[in-house]
Amino acid sequence: MNKLRYQVAAPWLTARRVINNFKGRPPASAFRILMLHDIPAVQIMAFERFLEDLKVSRKILSPEEAELLLDGAPPEHPANDWGSLPVLISFDDGFVSNFGVAAKCLAGHGVKALFFVCPELVDLEGEAQARAIASNIFRGNLDWRQISEDRRLMTWSELGELRAMGHTVGAHGMGHQRLSDLTGEALAREISGAGARIEEELKARVDWYAFAFGNIDSIHGDALALISNYYKYCRSGIRGVNSEATGRYALLADQIEADLPDTYLDLVLEGGLDGRYRQSAGQLSRMLE
Repeated sequence: MNKLRYQVAAPWLTARRVINNFKGRPPASAFRILMLHDIPAVQIMAFERFLEDLKVSRKILSPEEAELLLDGAPPEHPANDWGSLPVLISFDDGFVSNFGVAAKCLAGHGVKALFFVCPELVDLEGEAQARAIASNIFRGNLDWRQISEDRRLMTWSELGELRAMGHTVGAHGMGHQRLSDLTGEALAREISGAGARIEEELKARVDWYAFAFGNIDSIHGDALALISNYYKYCRSGIRGVNSEATGRYALLADQIEADLPDTYLDLVLEGGLDGRYRQSAGQLSRMLE
């Protein structure tokens, strides 16, 4: 299936660029959020090239710059082309590979990013953590014995170093639970408990939340209401463009992998997949109405 997508990416991208030319100018505050996960060693060079290409084609926002856009501040670099919108880079789950990427790749390019972590999983070690990763993150689709040391999660010490590098640490749920499966105290613990635990360890306010799994079936109105009571921003995994007009608790993101074919990455960055997610994006934005 992926091979077919990559094969049709070139004509699909050509069509998308024609559409973008007829859309008029984007909002000045428009930007995209990119969502990545584990970056294994074999993908580091691809990620480095990806960063280099991004810097040439568009502005890479820091979390603070994205927050200013969402809060209505005049953009320092106004968006003027749907095909080259600024981007904010984010990483989910807190894999230790992210620490290496931050120290080597991001630092080398002066890029600041968002890292979403699950404190209950960070607190675990060894086999206990591997079992939790297999169960909670991979939902049993990966045997815990396949989770090697280089696929562990960042420690609190490493997360502290990440903050010292200038990056932002956000909450990804207490234990990476699907919020739509939770109610009552369990829901509150998964949402507000995550931020409280991170703040306890890192001694810094947590403003960002990204709900686990990210799709529209993994969230409900009660969960989003609780998120809005504790955090300033909530990022989903639903594709699309963000701007000042986007609800701060209905932020959209494009999941990517560093080693995707260039044409397919361009298709994602230029909005070629947005249409498939427009209904879900609308549902999410209406949950707090």
